[in-house]
Amino acid sequence: MTSDTSRLADQAAITALKSAYCHDVDRKRWTELGAIFTEDAELHKVADGTTMVVTGRDTIAATLARNLASKP
Repeated sequence: MTSDTSRLADQAAITALKSAYCHDVDRKRWTELGAIFTEDAELHKVADGTTMVVTGRDTIAATLARNLASKP
């Protein structure tokens, strides 16, 4: 692939991933959301000036579910 073709393919993949993430959060599909992340993914969450690091797809999905499940 040329660099332009590669760049366009990368942009399409990022767009598809972002779309899947948003759809899963909107529909509260936490299991499917977890599958988007890699096993070694890290979520850096800042609250009250303190940064908490959540590691691993299952833990990230559970954290997002706990924090977002009650949101409309």
